[in-house]
Amino acid sequence: EGSEFNLLDVDVHIPRAMLTGKQAVKDVLLRRGIIYVGTVPAPGAAPAPLPGWDERKHDLASTLAAAATAPAQPPAPATTGFAQPATTGTFSPDIAYKGPYRAWPFVLTPLSSTDLFFPALFYSSQSGLYLISYWQTSDFLGNHSLNAAVLYQSQGRILNFDLGYQYRRFRPWLSVRAAREDNVFFRLIREGNTLRVLHAGLVSTQIESGGMQYPFDRYRRIELGYTQLRDEYTIETSSNLRLTERQKQVTVSLVRDTADGKTLDLLGGSRTNLTVGGGRHDGRILWDRGSPVLGPAFPYQTYSLDHEAYWTPSDPHTFAGRFVGIAWEGHRERGERRPIRLPIRGYPREEGPEGYRGTIVTLEYRVPIARNINYHLWYFIPSLYIKNLQFVGFGDAGFAWDSRAGFTGQRLKDWRAGAGSGLRLQTFVFQSYPLVLSLEFAKPLDGRDRWDVLFRLGPTF
Repeated sequence: EGSEFNLLDVDVHIPRAMLTGKQAVKDVLLRRGIIYVGTVPAPGAAPAPLPGWDERKHDLASTLAAAATAPAQPPAPATTGFAQPATTGTFSPDIAYKGPYRAWPFVLTPLSSTDLFFPALFYSSQSGLYLISYWQTSDFLGNHSLNAAVLYQSQGRILNFDLGYQYRRFRPWLSVRAAREDNVFFRLIREGNTLRVLHAGLVSTQIESGGMQYPFDRYRRIELGYTQLRDEYTIETSSNLRLTERQKQVTVSLVRDTADGKTLDLLGGSRTNLTVGGGRHDGRILWDRGSPVLGPAFPYQTYSLDHEAYWTPSDPHTFAGRFVGIAWEGHRERGERRPIRLPIRGYPREEGPEGYRGTIVTLEYRVPIARNINYHLWYFIPSLYIKNLQFVGFGDAGFAWDSRAGFTGQRLKDWRAGAGSGLRLQTFVFQSYPLVLSLEFAKPLDGRDRWDVLFRLGPTF
């Protein structure tokens, strides 16, 4: 589903010295994450047999022999700085392999390209300008990957960007990320059965992070991460208060992933992620009429367990479950907002369970309505390939607490629970990158007669 095949031209994408045998080529490609599928001949003279290769028509030796015996053609006029794949079976001197593989910088190498580019621009006299764009590029072997995203909204003075780089040549995969996020926030208080806005403003978050992922085997890996955050709140009051927070955090995760299925559907197995983190809150600086007021600095620790399981008793019916447990240990100040808020479908985010510890359980039933739509929206930007349409029924339940007494003394009414159903459209962007579009209707199970509508892009969990 959504797979693509790449043709490797001899002396362009793969050097002739590697063609010592079919198994050697398979090993070289596999080490770079490429699976050898087969070979096709290049047009030209009749192929001649080569040592170590059979003489079948569709063997890679045919491509090599045809390229070696065909007369050279004059190179086409260069229109770009990138090498073009050979289409006639001949290899011009200007695109022949001349040395070791080079993949950096991206904009100068002929063996890297733009994988995905999606710009969108909206403007109205009421809402102003809204711009969003995503760009992703990588080299041919997948050793280097670079992605960038930008979002701008003139009305709310919001500017978000995200820049990331991944290096995957060796077993420990390395990554770095820099981002900025602007969001409008509201501080709410409850008065009886109603919520009142205490204050509102804009929060700007700057993020710098780095990580390493080391796989022990096919199913298990360890992940290390470092994150540095800086939050700046501009609170809309008579004096326009500004609040600055800084945090540094290190995390270690152990992951076991045995989930299996097709490209988009997971039908069996499980995923478990155990994460331990430690960080330091460098304190708050409150700027009141230009005078800084320092807040306390303190260390903190975080612990989380995330487990997903999939079960298909009979095709095409699939059941999925997820359990998440989170704990936060550190300085507690009376009146402060709790660091954990659990999302429960059917409830607004500000009404989700809040505390220093929490757990949430999710159950889903999934069944395809149309399994093989296989329709290509070629005229739509970005190009979407629609694979199938799926029905899902779900239920969420969560509970948060502050201390051991709060956990042992919990009652049923302390839990938040919601249930609902929806549709999921499973697609591929440019026939390569999976994207799930979800439209869900959820209702809280507390007796209130209301429904929430949710539209989501991305993973199902």
